[in-house]
Amino acid sequence: KWLLVAGVAGGIAGISAKPAREGILAKVACALASGACVGAYIALELFPGQLVMQLLISVGTLMTGIFLVFLYSPSSTPPTFVPAVFIALVLLLPVSVIIQSELPVPQPAEVTRMMPDVRRDLREEAQTALLFTYAAYFLLIAFTIKVKVAIPTKSFAPQKLAPSIASIRRPAQMLHHMAPSMLAKSSGTPYANWVPTAGNLATLLCFLISLSLALRLSDSSDLPIFAMAPILLLLNRDPIFLKDFSDRQRYAPVQVALASYLSLCAVVETLGHLLPISQSITAIDPTTASVLKNLLTLGLTLPVHYLFATFLWTRRRLGEGWLLLLTPLNIPALVLTDINPVRMLAVLGIFSACVQFFFGRYVRRVGNRIL
Repeated sequence: KWLLVAGVAGGIAGISAKPAREGILAKVACALASGACVGAYIALELFPGQLVMQLLISVGTLMTGIFLVFLYSPSSTPPTFVPAVFIALVLLLPVSVIIQSELPVPQPAEVTRMMPDVRRDLREEAQTALLFTYAAYFLLIAFTIKVKVAIPTKSFAPQKLAPSIASIRRPAQMLHHMAPSMLAKSSGTPYANWVPTAGNLATLLCFLISLSLALRLSDSSDLPIFAMAPILLLLNRDPIFLKDFSDRQRYAPVQVALASYLSLCAVVETLGHLLPISQSITAIDPTTASVLKNLLTLGLTLPVHYLFATFLWTRRRLGEGWLLLLTPLNIPALVLTDINPVRMLAVLGIFSACVQFFFGRYVRRVGNRIL
């Protein structure tokens, strides 16, 4: 555990180093020392007796440490190798997975011949540990970019609203009181355009890896999305993929991910008997009537989710008439369906309609009060 202590000390030293005084090499040395210590601890704990995997994990941790050190304290002329470090870390993930799948798994001495599947179990545990490690890497990178790039830029942006309305925006003011020195340092040093894009890529990779791990470890295929979808809150505006994305729209990707994943689960459970997949996740009754009924109930739940996604993205309601017309469609879907994803979509549809209705009433009441 002293490796973790040494890693934290090296990371603090790398963050505190001033490039203008100590030079870039000092920051690189501190980042390498921190990454080497943490990487050695992770490799020895998760992959005992596997030298190749230990080297790969150590290299990945070194790259993450270097990227975070230069991300936390950027300079006016950042090193050109920092984007290459992130790209190399992304490419190292599939390489590590392929190498891990080809390497022999060391079998403990206490395992006897009465456990024929022990090698398969050990290989699955090693792959799970590898994916968990990279999910932690990308989550740390995405969270750091969100805090250091998106939040300071938003909080230090000029207020163009009226004073009475601008004073309502308390999150930015709270950030000034929580960590004013950190935000001032972040806002005073602009980041390169590729940094938000790297944060979004890290967020998506972390979401996909975490979802695959949750599906592997969970007994249900439709529940893990509720725990993994909030990772998408780390998305931010970038000049390539999300040019028009803003903080007001941050809940739209979460809702789209929930509705899309549950719809996909419903289709798989309904039509799974026609696909080359395990029959344990398909619908109980694969008859034509059951398939048509479940697909019809799925279609009844989707219009409300479309309205809610549009509302979260534009913050404009299409009118209470559409809500009153489409929300009752979730009730027969909830009663008639045979599969859980459609039931979840129906419940979420009713809940989202209630949110839109009460939010519209609140906005109308506040508007009348101002007038």
